[in-house]
Amino acid sequence: MTLSASEVNKLRSEEVAKSLHPIFRQRCSPRSFLEQEVSLADLRHLFEAARWAASSGNGQPWRFIVGVRNSATHKRIVSTLAGFNEKWAPNAPVLILGTANTLDSRGAANAYALYDLGAASAYLTLEATTIGLAAHHMGGFDHAAIRKALDIPHS
Repeated sequence: MTLSASEVNKLRSEEVAKSLHPIFRQRCSPRSFLEQEVSLADLRHLFEAARWAASSGNGQPWRFIVGVRNSATHKRIVSTLAGFNEKWAPNAPVLILGTANTLDSRGAANAYALYDLGAASAYLTLEATTIGLAAHHMGGFDHAAIRKALDIPHS
């Protein structure tokens, strides 16, 4: 179901939405970005917020690969984009790939690694909103190609 901006704003102003913390209503997923770069201090702030996310056994199985606009990493991530993401995402000042180690410290399967990555990503996203940044989560990229482009191991 696709909603117009005015329909989304109406839903955000409903009584149920009003009872939520304002940060949830302020968060958005834009597809256009300013030419302004994101400072290293702001990026550190976002990843510190992600670090505070709860994780199974406090394993923190997530890792984030950061591509700042015009960097080799940004270009590698862009090269793997698919669908509509190919049109808007290259203009983002930062592209962040979240990964999860699905093996625990003993080499056993960590069934909660992806859930934990999701929690860390949510913390990062909400913290971005609190400091005036926006994050747009996307899955439209070639997973095999990004593993190869960024030399990501299988685990």
